[in-house]
Amino acid sequence: MHIPEEEKTKILKEINDRVTILEEKIRKYGAFTVIANSIYRFFTAPTQEIQYRKFEGSALVPEYLALICLKFPFEYGIRELSNAHELPGDLHTIETLAKEIIALFTSLHNFSYKPFNANGSISEMDYIALSISNEELHVRNETFEEHHWERLENLYKPYNDYFKQKLGFTVDEAIRLCLTIQDYMSEKSTEALIGRKDHVKEMLDEIRAYKYRNVPTKNFYPPEWLEQYKQMADEDISFHLRSSMALSFIARLGHDLSFTAAEIAAMEDIDLATVDKFLKVFSLNFGEVDTNFGLPTIFHPLKDKPLAHHDGRYICPSIFLMDYALDRIFAKTLYADNKKKDAYGKWRHNYLLDTAMGYLIGVLKTNSFHTNLFYGEYELDGIIFIDNDVFFVEAKGHQINDRAKKGFFDRIQEHVDEIVEASHAQAIRAYEYLKGNPQAEFRDKRYKPVILDGSKFKNAYFISLTLEGIKSISTSLKAGNSLGLFGPDTFPWIVSLYDLKVVCEHMEGPAYLIHYIHRRREFFKRKTYLVDDELDLLAFYLKQSLRFDDLDLQYGEGNRYFKLTSYHETFNKYYDGQQGLLKKPLPKMVHFAKAQIKTLVHALETANIENAIDAAIHILELGVSTQKTLIANIERTKKRYRKDGDNHDFRIVGDDVADGKTFMLSYWTGHDLPAFLAFFYENILSQYHKETTDEFFALLDVGKSDYKFIKVHYLTKVR
Repeated sequence: MHIPEEEKTKILKEINDRVTILEEKIRKYGAFTVIANSIYRFFTAPTQEIQYRKFEGSALVPEYLALICLKFPFEYGIRELSNAHELPGDLHTIETLAKEIIALFTSLHNFSYKPFNANGSISEMDYIALSISNEELHVRNETFEEHHWERLENLYKPYNDYFKQKLGFTVDEAIRLCLTIQDYMSEKSTEALIGRKDHVKEMLDEIRAYKYRNVPTKNFYPPEWLEQYKQMADEDISFHLRSSMALSFIARLGHDLSFTAAEIAAMEDIDLATVDKFLKVFSLNFGEVDTNFGLPTIFHPLKDKPLAHHDGRYICPSIFLMDYALDRIFAKTLYADNKKKDAYGKWRHNYLLDTAMGYLIGVLKTNSFHTNLFYGEYELDGIIFIDNDVFFVEAKGHQINDRAKKGFFDRIQEHVDEIVEASHAQAIRAYEYLKGNPQAEFRDKRYKPVILDGSKFKNAYFISLTLEGIKSISTSLKAGNSLGLFGPDTFPWIVSLYDLKVVCEHMEGPAYLIHYIHRRREFFKRKTYLVDDELDLLAFYLKQSLRFDDLDLQYGEGNRYFKLTSYHETFNKYYDGQQGLLKKPLPKMVHFAKAQIKTLVHALETANIENAIDAAIHILELGVSTQKTLIANIERTKKRYRKDGDNHDFRIVGDDVADGKTFMLSYWTGHDLPAFLAFFYENILSQYHKETTDEFFALLDVGKSDYKFIKVHYLTKVR
């Protein structure tokens, strides 16, 4: 919502007043002291188990404070020693002021958009702009650390020699150095903490020995202190020593967490000259930040140079900006070279398409797919066939522009046009060309003919791939949006490579992935529910198949909006556990279906017969109570078959809870004999014509104990 100008002026004054006080406090102490204590508070983990951080603005504090420090000439700091007793309180005040400034700026920023219209409906462009700019302001790296390193390495590795020449280091060296800096800071903070505790214990033991047995101390203490300790209770001595060492720890932290090129080179098998070049490329010197800086900004110098430097020592205010800055400088270097930029643009596209197709094929387990097809004057990036389903895949390797990330409508609209609308238009064009054509002619990139049969598939899905995350767009656009994009039946799955990887890693088989895409498409037909992240949709699918009857019970019905709960921390913990960062790894989230249903679905997925995958999808679509009834009827029917060896069957009706389509499942047991197969087909055809359901599945299982499907018939009135 917009606010009056006088309210904006008031907020700006509140920010500026706090900045003035903040700068006065900061300049009392050494710059590295202020930055290091902020880093320690929010980023380093003093134990072996990672600390989980709720961002809420606080993760931006070290960046903001570093930028304030970098406005001024470097100060070593004297007050840390001369007025050490004031340091903890001042650091707390500094932290509080920085948090308040960031919170006020965030409010001011948010007030510049109108995400909801006067009638309560969503204003898509404002909503997207608010979301994408807030994400750039508050979120540091859109995916899990290991995934980001993997993409950086694979995307830029072909240019290793070029980067070595232009920048002085390769992609591999840059990644290793980023990780080494992270390890250095973590190890040094842990060493400092443990050292402080050990030293306190050592001093306490020798002071007690002096107090009770007059044993001389190894460390030097002023005589008046020793006499005073004799009069103090042991717990008071302990408190005094711990307080003194805590002050020493805080005052020394700037030295402990800062490093030289030689110290980093000593930890990693990379020559000193390379380390030196790397640190210089990614560092800012004190006095380099504009002296007028005070108001937080979405983009700032640390996003390109995340290290602060003085006299050969460096400190990293935000470890989360290291890989972010790597990505930016590698891309900028290539795009700035007229001889490289076009080829690099094509490589981004090909890398995206090939990697994504690998993820999809790995789950769908089909050999029927093609990439880089051409027809007439048009092209199709990828197509996948499985059972009665076809996937039209389009990839866009575009880089999201900084102006769009700042929330400017013009550039966001260009990205919607270039990445989303153009991609989907390509897929729809290919669908219309292929649909119903038994001899659709394509050619591959070697100009060899490829003939595809478009007369058999019954269900089409559209996937628009992006190399960079655009969840602010992909999770904000509903079917029937005011931008005029997408029909309800051709609504695309707009997904980044990062999110696609996570989704595919959480799918237990092809039926689950197809069902997820189907349920996701139905979700975006609903106006009531809002979501911020693809992984929140994934979590709700795994927990309850994105069924709206369950969601309505959880969130209520009516015209209000409800935002789905975030599960990002759950996924964070799982992937951190996979990297060995947790003492007790978190198990992977799995689909909530009962084991008996999963066994049935798997049997159909692996039956390798026509229509079996679609039957499995429809079984996943059944509600929990209907699935329970289905399993009970199957067990009863197979028991009768084992007993008398005769054929038996039952029928069960299911409903697609989203679009009102009905389907019936007819389950048969019997023998694998030609005469019975003919009898089976005649009967289910008769049943189908008598029923009013839109879709009819008939499954023939000849296994007496285990499942052994040999035939699945799929009859439908849906076109």
